[in-house]
Amino acid sequence: MPIDHILRLGLNCNFDCPFCNVLDFIKLPERTLQDLKSEIDKLVGSKLVLSLSGGEPLLYPILDDVIKYAKLKGFRVRLQTNASLINENRASELKKTGLDNAFINLPSHLPETYAELTSTDPKMFHRAIKGINYLTDAGISTVLNKVVTQKNFTHLSDYLIFVKEKCPKAREVNFSIIQPHGRAFINSHLVPDYRELREPMIGAVRTANELGIKLLNPYCGLPLCMVWGSLHPSENSEYLAGIEVRRGGKIPAPLSRVLNAKQATKSCSSCFLKNFCLGVWKKYYGIRGDVVEPPYRVLRYWPKSKVS
Repeated sequence: MPIDHILRLGLNCNFDCPFCNVLDFIKLPERTLQDLKSEIDKLVGSKLVLSLSGGEPLLYPILDDVIKYAKLKGFRVRLQTNASLINENRASELKKTGLDNAFINLPSHLPETYAELTSTDPKMFHRAIKGINYLTDAGISTVLNKVVTQKNFTHLSDYLIFVKEKCPKAREVNFSIIQPHGRAFINSHLVPDYRELREPMIGAVRTANELGIKLLNPYCGLPLCMVWGSLHPSENSEYLAGIEVRRGGKIPAPLSRVLNAKQATKSCSSCFLKNFCLGVWKKYYGIRGDVVEPPYRVLRYWPKSKVS
């Protein structure tokens, strides 16, 4: 599983999501096309996927040139977007650049909840759904990313049913549990207790299998033990990245940042999955504490004291 390198074009955005893991008051220097080309040049040969992000990258006129240059250098390119600025013509233009896929922020299938979680209005929800379908109709594969928060975790299966009905060509969904970084850390009331997510997540995995939707547990998903018996390790990003690292013998910078931001809790120490999982975000632990509940533990059979 290739690992993403996030290339930010800037922080301008037409949404104002309270769960965003980037602080909106951080000043990112204005990026020129030459700046971005230079960064791409340094990554040649890394086997990373270039994930173009923001803010909202569609607000930047240089986007198409960045995609074309990255493709010229042999990269797979992903666009992180909310899809609200996509129309039929724009989708066609993006297809011509060689864009490989789009990773789309769709935090809810309910217009009112969507509006609350993006600080927009319900009309924007309908624009985003049209944008998703314009992309898939143009032949650009999509991953719909639902950031799971305290506001929207109870309707995971209903979300998948909506996707099947209203975005039928979108075949892959990520359930990204809110990362307690950036604005999301400030809005920590949106951070759910992982234990409350277990049953809705297990039900959603079952629904995804029935509907033929591919469901991945990303780096910001639940710890693997919380969905054991439902999601196979091969559907877990941390497990797949570990295999990739073993093959290459080197931990790429994007994965190093994840490693440094996570920790194993006391409960993780005896979990039978501890070699496949990075634990929880350090800042999550600071907010919620040790909520990890491994279904099976690795126990010492022999007592530590010597037998006389």
